[in-house]
Amino acid sequence: MLSDKQQSDYVKNPHSCPHCGSTNLETTGRDSDFNQVWLNIACVTCEKTWKDIYTLTSIEEESV
Repeated sequence: MLSDKQQSDYVKNPHSCPHCGSTNLETTGRDSDFNQVWLNIACVTCEKTWKDIYTLTSIEEESV
């Protein structure tokens, strides 16, 4: 289980594994509901997996 610090550090810099620090990551799938999108992430180096969770924070209307 990740510590609060590991989670916080990863959210600030999501380009390296929160477990081992490797940058060898891959997206293995995604899912969504009305307010969130989840990306399944895997570290190729240490083989740990987790979900990045994205939450809707704003809306921007497109010009027609």
